[in-house]
Amino acid sequence: MVKRKIENSEFDELKVNMEGDYLTSFLLENKTLRAVLCNGSLMINEMRANHQLQIAETLILGHNYIAASLLSANLKDEDILRIKVNCSGPLGGLNVEADFNHNVRGYLYNNPIRVIEPGSMSMSDFFGTGVLSITRTNRLTNRPFTGQTTIQYGKTASDLAYYFTVSEQLATSFNLDVSFSDSGNVKGAGGLLIQALPGAEELVIEKAEKIVSQLPSIGKWFSMGKGAEEFIHTYFSQMQPEILSREKTAFFCNCSKEQIRVHITALSEDDKKDIISKNEFPIQTLCHNCGTSYIYSREESMELLDKHQKLQ
Repeated sequence: MVKRKIENSEFDELKVNMEGDYLTSFLLENKTLRAVLCNGSLMINEMRANHQLQIAETLILGHNYIAASLLSANLKDEDILRIKVNCSGPLGGLNVEADFNHNVRGYLYNNPIRVIEPGSMSMSDFFGTGVLSITRTNRLTNRPFTGQTTIQYGKTASDLAYYFTVSEQLATSFNLDVSFSDSGNVKGAGGLLIQALPGAEELVIEKAEKIVSQLPSIGKWFSMGKGAEEFIHTYFSQMQPEILSREKTAFFCNCSKEQIRVHITALSEDDKKDIISKNEFPIQTLCHNCGTSYIYSREESMELLDKHQKLQ
């Protein structure tokens, strides 16, 4: 993976006073609710730079990156979680995954999203109708478990909450936020996940949901240099918060030029001959998950395509 330079001078100034990208896990109301707070400000800026995203694309993909990061807090060793959307709207869909180390990567099916006036559209217009799927896979057993629901709201936070309530019978609340400056730059980004544990009373769940619905911009909070624990104690002080852990989260992809070489050498003989006959050099490949482009010169390409063929 190669990370592009973040062309955001506003964020460069703000991040000096920011605490970094972390997941803070905590319990509420006598350990009847589990919660995770994510500061993903750098992650979303890097995501935007690598995928070359406009505002609407940054908002939609950013919400899903934050959601995947939050959900990764409950993954076991070697687990991977994938959020996938297939929809009829101009978005087309998306694919985002996070691993047990809280590394997040993923992409939009259509980038840019082809619409005439994106500013006049509601978020649900980008999605249309479709299906939301969540898959958990363990790298060691390679046995995926997938659940899915139809898109109900066309809003990532609401649709994910609906998924967990219906598909996994877990009362769940999400708050996902990407905060933009007046000039369209990402100032900060973050999110919150709260889920009921066995024994949680309905009144406690309703109390937490009310707080979540009234929270200020989480991204703006982090952009002001304020920390995660301060946020938790400020807004959940009446629910006896108990901090459990603080772990790093990041935009990261394990792709590499060497890894892509394997895919090139695995091409069929017909495909290899076709590339050589059309003189399609240099070969340029793109990792959809992180937006990294890998270029192979004619010499490198010929070595991969036919080690026994001499360059003309």
